[in-house]
Amino acid sequence: MPLTLRQRCAHVLSSVEANAGSPHRTAAALALGVFLSFSPFLGFQILLGMGAAFLLRLSRVVVLIGLCANLPWIMVPWYAVTTAGAAALLGVAEDIDIRARVTELLNVSVYHPAFWGRTGELAAAFFWPFVIGPTTGAALLAVVAYAVSARVLVRRARCRPATTTSSTGLPGDAEQRAADRHVGDTQSARLQP
Repeated sequence: MPLTLRQRCAHVLSSVEANAGSPHRTAAALALGVFLSFSPFLGFQILLGMGAAFLLRLSRVVVLIGLCANLPWIMVPWYAVTTAGAAALLGVAEDIDIRARVTELLNVSVYHPAFWGRTGELAAAFFWPFVIGPTTGAALLAVVAYAVSARVLVRRARCRPATTTSSTGLPGDAEQRAADRHVGDTQSARLQP
C-alpha cells in the first residue's frame, strides 16, 4: 500500500528527529542553516554549513534544510535591503551619489579598464555595509528560527507517546523498522535472478 504525502513527510520528520538528537540540538542545526543561508558568504554556505555541522556534531540534514531557506527570488531584495540599511546606518550612502556612479559605470564598455576600475570603487565603498547588514539580519533570522523550531519540536516531543518495549527488547518502532527491512530484503531477493 503506497504511503500518502502526509505519511511520507511524517516518516521523514520522525527519522530526522531520531537521528538529530534533542529538540534543542535540532533547532540549533536549523538556526545555523538559516544563518548561513542569509549571510553574506555567497557561494560558501553549503561548505561552511556542512563543516560546522560536522564539527559541532549537528544534523547535517537539518542544517541543509536551513540552508534552503533563502530562495532565489528572496535573495536579491534581501541583500539589497540589508546592505542599504547598513549603508544608511554607517553613513556610506550619504557620501556616495549612487545613481551618478552607476550611470557612469553603465556608460563605459565592459571591455574597457575604466569599467572595472569604477566597479571596484563602488564595490569597495559598499564592502562593510554588505558584510554588516546581511550578517546582522541573518543573526536575527537565526534567533527567530531557533525559537520557533525549538518550541515546535519540544511540543511535538511532549505529545509523542513513549515507545513501548516488546518481548524482544527492541522498542516498538525499531522492531517495526527491522521487520520492514526484512520484508524489503526478501522482496528484493526474489526479484534478482
